[in-house]
Amino acid sequence: MTSLHQQPAFSDPVQTGEAVNADSGNRDTHLRTQKALLEEGSALQKYQRLVSGTNGIPGLLKYELITGLFGGLPGVLGLALRRFFYRFLFKKMGRGVIIGRHVTIRHPQRIELGNQVVIEDGVVLDAKGDAGDMVIEDQVFIGRGTILTCRSGPLRIEAGSSISSYCRIGSGRIGRKVLIAAYVYLITGGHRTDRWDMPVIDQPAEFKGGVEIGDGCWIGAFCGVMDGVRIGHNSLIGAHSLVTRDIPPYSIAVGVPAEVKRDRRAAQ
Repeated sequence: MTSLHQQPAFSDPVQTGEAVNADSGNRDTHLRTQKALLEEGSALQKYQRLVSGTNGIPGLLKYELITGLFGGLPGVLGLALRRFFYRFLFKKMGRGVIIGRHVTIRHPQRIELGNQVVIEDGVVLDAKGDAGDMVIEDQVFIGRGTILTCRSGPLRIEAGSSISSYCRIGSGRIGRKVLIAAYVYLITGGHRTDRWDMPVIDQPAEFKGGVEIGDGCWIGAFCGVMDGVRIGHNSLIGAHSLVTRDIPPYSIAVGVPAEVKRDRRAAQ
């Protein structure tokens, strides 16, 4: 007789013939990074694969010298030198770009920066993988400590948008003139949970296309938006909300899960 407290016997996905394709573009970022670190190859090869994105020694040396010499340099001198030298790292870098101290850049040859982009201290721009490029258009502001990643698919942040501090932004599209407050999490990807006899970490990852936020939206602080959700243009999402389904344009939505309370145009 089975005890109520007995733990389930998890089956080995490889032995059951249901192994997850660990190279799939939909795998969770941390799991794929862990796998890459455990693969065969030298430490240099792994570093190039995960961080610099370069295949040859000259490209690696350029990455190391530029980021090492200028990445943490304080003051106006640091800003000026990064503005000049970082253009040799990125796929594209426009005029008047400001890059703060200790900005982590992974696979810069897959990152495009428009004109007058501002990237504050401690930001992470992570474009590793082959799922698509990261494009940050003109006059976009990225706040301190925010993480941008496009491991599951491309990421585009359109002109004039502002992302505040300590956000996590995954694959998808953020429209023009979008305002995102601090500690917002745009979730891109998850895991299936069909198998009760297998840890979730071993089950296939899912990607529903990322998050799309229409032009002119305002996303309040500490919000989460689930993968595959579309928020219509000029909508407002209240602080601490969790958006689990599409929101029509001009909506005011709040709550967990977020519900549309009214149309912004109705009061006019």
